[in-house]
Amino acid sequence: TITSFPDTNASGYRTIDDITAKNNGTRTYLKHDYETDETTEYSLTVSSFGVAGWDGTSPDNTNPQNLWANSVNDNRDDYLNSAVVKIRWSGGTGFIIGENLIATAAHCASYNKSTDIWSDMWIQTSDDNIYSVSAIHVPKIYMTTIDNTDGDLYKYDYAIFEIDTQGVDLAETYGALTFGAITDTAINTMSGLSSTAPKHIALAGHSPFNGGHELHVSLGNVRNFSEPGYFDDLDAIIFYDAYCEGGDSGGPVIYDVDGDYSTINDQFVVGINHTSGSVWAAGTRVTAQQIKFYHHNANIGGA
Repeated sequence: TITSFPDTNASGYRTIDDITAKNNGTRTYLKHDYETDETTEYSLTVSSFGVAGWDGTSPDNTNPQNLWANSVNDNRDDYLNSAVVKIRWSGGTGFIIGENLIATAAHCASYNKSTDIWSDMWIQTSDDNIYSVSAIHVPKIYMTTIDNTDGDLYKYDYAIFEIDTQGVDLAETYGALTFGAITDTAINTMSGLSSTAPKHIALAGHSPFNGGHELHVSLGNVRNFSEPGYFDDLDAIIFYDAYCEGGDSGGPVIYDVDGDYSTINDQFVVGINHTSGSVWAAGTRVTAQQIKFYHHNANIGGA
């Protein structure tokens, strides 16, 4: 669970103090409520203390579980398939992180800046059930900046979808993925690995180009380079060479500490996929800002 963040820098994990050291400060978010058709603003501040004083508890509606296993199904592939969902109808991928919460990329939200219209959205689960999105939370700067192709904006390309689950507990029914954080040291180490070395990164997504939107999982490793003029903030962006297609946006970037996917207790979501290049893909890196947003956000309904 998310309470298993280690207190030391062993095995490539970031310590709690290290987590707070990345991207402190205040970010402003928009929350659009579909029931009232109202959009409000709120701010979250990550200080130098940030999550350092966190006692390991989570809001009631954010109950992350072990990444690959739950009490119903211990099969890794099946569980990943059920915890990762399709975003309808904008396209893209999301993943369950709580009873009624989906994590995804901000650009998967259907919002028209010129008309200020938020289009209705749904998620589709692995058993083809469809649930409507009741509210969306996104960084304000991402949704209000004129040019969303600005590379600097990708550090803000993350979102929460609150779901009208009709009484269904998504985490209990389909499983929930757990956030973690990866150290710069681990990234630099993996960047030097040969092509035959163990793969520590898995990218899961529902690509429309992959025969009917079926889930696919790509393996690779992180890279420690920047893309000049496009992505240059490695404190906020994570690069990897796992194969990525359109429709994978919003999918989980999963870090496996030992590169052995048969061991299920060392795997965490360390990024949210948002784009791909010719030989690389990139996502928004999980830092103190994302931990605060997803797990310490009183503006989420029921939190």
